[in-house]
Amino acid sequence: MGADIAAHYRAGREIIVVQVTDGAESGVRAEMCAQKGICLTVAEIVAARNSEQLAAMQHLAPTARIEYANLPDASLTVATASALIAKYVARYPTASFKTMSWLDDHPDHRALAYALRGMCSRIPSHDCRYEQFRRYWVSKPIAGYFVPGVPTCSPRWMSISYGTRTEGAMRLAPPHDVEPNASHPGNHE
Repeated sequence: MGADIAAHYRAGREIIVVQVTDGAESGVRAEMCAQKGICLTVAEIVAARNSEQLAAMQHLAPTARIEYANLPDASLTVATASALIAKYVARYPTASFKTMSWLDDHPDHRALAYALRGMCSRIPSHDCRYEQFRRYWVSKPIAGYFVPGVPTCSPRWMSISYGTRTEGAMRLAPPHDVEPNASHPGNHE
């Protein structure tokens, strides 16, 4: 998603990045403690995550605005994600909306993808894009849905770019025959 954000910035578009969840359940905290001996509290990992995102945005798109929804991590539902997306569609009806793919292992990423997919026909621009982590390219390939480019993704972000559409970053278009996998929690209400 970082490549897409940078491309929109270079094209002179207004960029709003919404960090949807608070990151409190991040597995990175336990990994850092076990592997590096850096044991952060939940509040410290949330603050570090927000700081890291701000630094990344200052590099990718210095004028981007970051908004924090601070929803609980690892428990996002499609209904909650839909309500959040609807709020931004009302504010920016001609924007391009991007989130992670429905194939992602993280339930929050899937909830955002299914919510955006379900709402896309009601978004005036109909510009809904889904990005896929490189690590899923082999294990979860979808032939015919990728647009070539540089894939850089950041978890639990919803990117809204206001302006004309751009091409370039790896994007995944939603097939109409893909349904949520009931074996994954968070896909259904």
